[in-house]
Amino acid sequence: MHLVDHARHHIEKTYRRPWFDRMLRHLLGLVLPRPRLFRAALTFSRLIKPFAWLMPVRLRASLDLIPERIPRASKLARPQVISSALTRKRRVALLPGCAQQVLAPQINEATIRLLTRHGCEVVITPAPAAVVR
Repeated sequence: MHLVDHARHHIEKTYRRPWFDRMLRHLLGLVLPRPRLFRAALTFSRLIKPFAWLMPVRLRASLDLIPERIPRASKLARPQVISSALTRKRRVALLPGCAQQVLAPQINEATIRLLTRHGCEVVITPAPAAVVR
């Protein structure tokens, strides 16, 4: 375990976060690992972005990070097996990223194209829900 891990563990045991921080972390833990919910939250956030001046400073900064355009969901994000056009040399499991699926689905699409071009069969598996505390 690294020194940072020890410090993080100690802080989590001894420090009680303010109510707002606990609520925000809980909300992020619910939304980020669920692509559909994250996409809906981004869409809703784009609607409230003009009213950012009413928000607390920390939330205002988060609203500035929302992209102008949210990419469409990739057809390659659901669990499936994608065969290579070549003779199969390897089999690779791909865990789709949580937020990445929504913000930059082209990353996984490019990864799949590259792997299949090199003879890999790609198995897209459902990602386990992440836990944010």
